[in-house]
Amino acid sequence: MPTAPMLQGDFSQLLNAAGQLVTIYDPATTKQQPDGTYVRTPFPGNRIPATQINPIAAKLASFYPEPIGPGVGPANLNN
Repeated sequence: MPTAPMLQGDFSQLLNAAGQLVTIYDPATTKQQPDGTYVRTPFPGNRIPATQINPIAAKLASFYPEPIGPGVGPANLNN
């Protein structure tokens, strides 16, 4: 389940199973490179600005239940 900070766009504590930060990228910054690959800019501090959160998605997220525990491992799985 997403944590309360995640529901507000704060992914600064989002880790994978190896304990590494999972970077959140801004899709509005996608640019094609000369070699045909694409790059995007990460959100500063791994936080999505409130102005970029879709209001419908925010309303839907309000129906998610709160996590029932801290989770397991660095990724907080099964919370």
